[in-house]
Amino acid sequence: MRKKLMLILAPLLIFAGVTVSAAVPEDAAEVRPLERGDTLPEVSVRTADGEEVTMAALVDGQPAAFVFYRGGWCPYCNEHLSELAEVAPQLREKGYRIFALSPDRPAQVAEASAESSSGYTLFSDSTSEAARAFGVAFRVDNETFERLHGFGIDIEKASGQTHRMLPVPAVFLVDAEGVINFRYYNPDYRERLSGDALLEAAALTSGPDRLAVLWTSGDPDVAHRVALMYAEGAMRQGWFSEVRLIVWGPSQRLLVADQEVRAYVERLREAGVEVVACVACANAYGLTEQIEALGFEVKPMGIPLTRYLRSTAWEVLSF
Repeated sequence: MRKKLMLILAPLLIFAGVTVSAAVPEDAAEVRPLERGDTLPEVSVRTADGEEVTMAALVDGQPAAFVFYRGGWCPYCNEHLSELAEVAPQLREKGYRIFALSPDRPAQVAEASAESSSGYTLFSDSTSEAARAFGVAFRVDNETFERLHGFGIDIEKASGQTHRMLPVPAVFLVDAEGVINFRYYNPDYRERLSGDALLEAAALTSGPDRLAVLWTSGDPDVAHRVALMYAEGAMRQGWFSEVRLIVWGPSQRLLVADQEVRAYVERLREAGVEVVACVACANAYGLTEQIEALGFEVKPMGIPLTRYLRSTAWEVLSF
């Protein structure tokens, strides 16, 4: 059941390059899931109380993991959900919420939710609207339907529907804008994405959206070719939504003394980079008034820098 992420990513995958089809196949191997870069479909699922909620409302500006499973009757699914529950705290630290979708009707979802303290939320996709929109739905043939009946499993009763559709077990990671940036599925229902692999995928496909550049070097080449250059690129190219340049230590002397460096920093500010100098360093060098006279903010930065370092929302680079 456990698989290393690198083994998964390749044949994830095997089915990459396909597109969603409106027809629902009768073979799990023929499903055509949404791909990386596709946007979240405009469909709804139901809560345990039977209320409809859209995919967009679930995401609501925050990264999310959508887990499709076959139902509470499936022991492989229950084992998989239990494993994902173990990594749910780490996923939440990365900003993700986990939504588990099955063909079970809301009443069964409510019963399962009452028995679980999992860290994820269960939803009913009894109509298979979401499974079809994500491209993971397939129709159970008569032979399989009867075989499940022989094990005491009635998928029509579980869903309250007669469509006889199940999802191929799958996991989709979407960003805060609802864009899919990772998917895993396998027509063999016994093979699932491990919790560790999901954590690794989340780490590879997400990260801090804000950048703090801690500029400490008094070397002009480091300023022009590294610190300021990267800060400018990160802002202008949109690599981060917010870029902050912290002028700390010997870089303050360079900022005051070197006109070209100062002009470069001014361009950064015009591009939208927030520039701030550490007041403790400025006071120690006797440069506070000069830096302020240049129009740059001077304030305490020890606590803010500590917050950036400890936050999952900020990336801190030091030059």
